[in-house]
Amino acid sequence: MHKKFILGLIILLFISTNLLIPASKAQSGKVRPSDKKKDQEEIIDKKGESIKIETSLTNIEVTVTDKKSGGIYQGLKPGNFAIYEDGVKQEVSNFSAIEAPITLVLLLEYSRQISVIRNEIINPAGQFVTSFVQPKDQRL
Repeated sequence: MHKKFILGLIILLFISTNLLIPASKAQSGKVRPSDKKKDQEEIIDKKGESIKIETSLTNIEVTVTDKKSGGIYQGLKPGNFAIYEDGVKQEVSNFSAIEAPITLVLLLEYSRQISVIRNEIINPAGQFVTSFVQPKDQRL
């Protein structure tokens, strides 16, 4: 009976974690481009001379999800996007995919009846979590 309980707990953790991760990474609402970099930036070098730099770069961070399942689409390429400004299509010159950190809560509930096998529950749960958690992720 204890083995069935532990197996059930591990399966429950796996299912609940897979449901929570996409929700934690997904963004809601419209995608807003971040502020454009300054058109002109003045930098003073070590000799005290100023250098003027002109840039026209806009960062747009997006998360693409399936409306029905909430799953995150991976492996997207620049050709999967079309960016328009004032009705004019803009060229996507830089494109990179990043992994966003997650927030993870693992809650284990058990009674005194199973305190004898506590380590048999906690150790596999800990191994499961550490198998995919990155240092930048938040653990509660």
